Amino acid sequence: MPPEGSDEWKAQDKGPEVLLVCWILTVIATIFVFARIYVRYKVSRKFLSDDWFCLLSLICVWLSSAFISVAIHFYSYGKHMDVLSREQQKGAVFWSLVAITPGILSYTTPKLAVAILLVRLMNPTRYHQWFLWSLAVLCTISQLVAPPLHFLRCVPVEKNWNMSIDGKCFKYEAVAYYSVYAGAISAVTDVYLAVYPAVVLFGLQMSLKKKIGLSLALGVGAVGGVFAILKTATLPNLDKPDATYHTADLRIRTTIEGSTLIIASTIPVLQPLLELAMRRNPFSSAEDSKQTPKYYEDCSSSRRDSRGGSHIELGQRRPRPKPRDDLGLTIMEGDSQEEILPGTKRSSPVGSSRGAEGAQDQSRHGDIIRTDVVCVSYEKKSPLEENLASNRWNIE
Repeated sequence: MPPEGSDEWKAQDKGPEVLLVCWILTVIATIFVFARIYVRYKVSRKFLSDDWFCLLSLICVWLSSAFISVAIHFYSYGKHMDVLSREQQKGAVFWSLVAITPGILSYTTPKLAVAILLVRLMNPTRYHQWFLWSLAVLCTISQLVAPPLHFLRCVPVEKNWNMSIDGKCFKYEAVAYYSVYAGAISAVTDVYLAVYPAVVLFGLQMSLKKKIGLSLALGVGAVGGVFAILKTATLPNLDKPDATYHTADLRIRTTIEGSTLIIASTIPVLQPLLELAMRRNPFSSAEDSKQTPKYYEDCSSSRRDSRGGSHIELGQRRPRPKPRDDLGLTIMEGDSQEEILPGTKRSSPVGSSRGAEGAQDQSRHGDIIRTDVVCVSYEKKSPLEENLASNRWNIE
């Protein structure tokens, strides 16, 4: 680092880097959330609670990036405090404080969405569900306490960004220490929510390729956990007087964590789009993905629940085929379609006129006549629904 007060030191500016990273990640997260909304509209026809959490998180990412952009563009946030004028110092500190609340919510609300998704997919035991919810709620409450601490540190509140007015402030060390605690809880939650599905998936009977693919899809949040750890390591910089320069990296890592968690909670929902683009199930084995399996063709429609949810197959088990009659109807043991007269043969279904003649002929021999009436109705599906092989893993 160049000597303090030198021309090179005065020229240091992290603002452009913050703007570039924050807005690139904001746009990427927006694309994923809009794709999620599209899939929900086409497949489920309604929003679920985790969808609303993701949408709220995206709004917070946009607000955080917008507030930081104001601080950088108008008040030179990212430069050293001593280089700024008094008005620039007040504006940079004020807008950076305003960005704290949406920034924290941007990486807190996706954790709730991920927890909801994992409870729905992994089907954990009741006690494990309580643990997942307790961890997510504890993390959320811990994070929500941080913004008031930043604003209420000084009385009046304005003294936080305008040190020229009279007032009292307690030491920033207390805020920094609590922020480290909240950051540690956030990092632990991110890592656990990323590792847990991998542990469950590797205990199932499926190909190694599918285990790795699903684990990576559900474990993207581990990247957010890594940046949560890095972010927590920089939180003591909040206590430094040169806050406009030293906290710039914190803004970048906050946006990375929030955007990564949004993407992690959205990837499993986007499987229908991946299948439509790749013409195959990206999480199945190469042999199974060459063509639609018979299991899917026979059972996908019956496995769709009343909410319009979709399913993804986690195992390799297939239902045993059952005997069918000439019309393709399933024959059950003890059903009325079984032979009940010895030495007789089941009459084959025919048209209405021929069926009447057959009934007259066989009635002469004292046989029991069976009449099958079959009604077939159908509706045309959209290309997305026709290619949807995700009817085997409930993501709703």
